[in-house]
Amino acid sequence: MTRLLLLLMLFFATDIFAECQPDAISVMSWNIQNLGGSLYRKAPSKEVSELETIIQTVKGSDIVAIQEVMVSTGAKAIALIADGLNRTGAKWDYSVSDPTSGRGSERYAFLWKTSKVFLVKAWLSQSLSDPLDREPFIGQFRLKIKTILIFNLHAVPTAKCPACEIRQIHQEPALTPSGSIRILLGDFNLTASDEAFDGLKKLGLIARIDSKTSLKMKRTRSGVHLANEYDNILTDAPDVCAAGINDFTQAFSDFSEARKVSDHIPVFIRFNQ
Repeated sequence: MTRLLLLLMLFFATDIFAECQPDAISVMSWNIQNLGGSLYRKAPSKEVSELETIIQTVKGSDIVAIQEVMVSTGAKAIALIADGLNRTGAKWDYSVSDPTSGRGSERYAFLWKTSKVFLVKAWLSQSLSDPLDREPFIGQFRLKIKTILIFNLHAVPTAKCPACEIRQIHQEPALTPSGSIRILLGDFNLTASDEAFDGLKKLGLIARIDSKTSLKMKRTRSGVHLANEYDNILTDAPDVCAAGINDFTQAFSDFSEARKVSDHIPVFIRFNQ
């Protein structure tokens, strides 16, 4: 019986994702804590070290969506990351949003490989600017034969009822099925199993990440360091071939140094074109 169960588990595990094709598109989402804020208050050597960690973590992706970009110096930090990525062997471009309109104003950013995708346009949601403190940054990207819409979101902290915001996101007109692949990603400050996501699920968006993504303050003695299932990627992409986390903290023996980069780890999906 144990052998049969194991074989069934292996069958279903391989049946979840198709094989990734060479031209599969990789999309990453990362809440990089106070990007451009604390970064510029540290010594220059620390700035370089943290930026290099970010660059090395995201360079394997085709599109990167970033949350928690600081209003004042965040755009400069994104430009530095793009400059570093352009020295890794691929051409990158980027777009930084205007400041969000509500309380706790921030910016969002997209970075992308120009050989894989083309940004048609990017804009902050107008329909969600009142009900959400930080309305989503929407990017329309063109692939070889498909178009994708990426909704980049940073919900309010847990004490301010992120569920109250997430319940309203399905009302965004651009989320209406239109033939484009839809991807809603970011830091939701809430697990995707919460009923607040029901409206999005009815639109056909499936949560693809099943892992904790925020960092504890310290590693436990047994090595546990992830705290909550806050970051996710929901999509109706029909050919998702991989999904998961990129735990950059594993490269750090000193966990406090890892937390200086961010208090979240990035999440990603890959889908065939």
